[in-house]
Amino acid sequence: MVAAFGMARENEPGVLEIPPGDVSAVHLTRIRADGTGKAGTESDKIMIGSSSGTPIIVAPPNDLLGLAIAEGIEDALSWHAATGLGAWAAGAASRLPRLAAAVPRYIDSVCIVPDEDDAGWKHANELATVLRARGFQVQLGRWSAIRGSEGSI
Repeated sequence: MVAAFGMARENEPGVLEIPPGDVSAVHLTRIRADGTGKAGTESDKIMIGSSSGTPIIVAPPNDLLGLAIAEGIEDALSWHAATGLGAWAAGAASRLPRLAAAVPRYIDSVCIVPDEDDAGWKHANELATVLRARGFQVQLGRWSAIRGSEGSI
């Protein structure tokens, strides 16, 4: 799976496009041939370039005017499927706070969906603090509240 860090535009319904000069980094995930999970190698995830505060846009913000920001691509996809909100992935917990400046002003509310570990909560709270200071309504999403344990739906 290949995912680009960049501010995508939806030029036609359901088609996201990032102009070539606007891609800051690429996230590669090696998956099994049948698509049932990661390949199981030492380097299943590879990052090329610097994301520098740019998200992986899984689903653009829509008329709901809410945005879910997750650590990983899989969680962003799951949150979008569950809520219908636009969804971004940071690529790692430490990248969450750097996404604050990228959130468009027209967004009403942001739900931050960290992995439920110390690093996830630390960086999610840092992002929440900056977004609240910018005037956004912010909530922290918990997978365990939905499923009862840690991980993706």
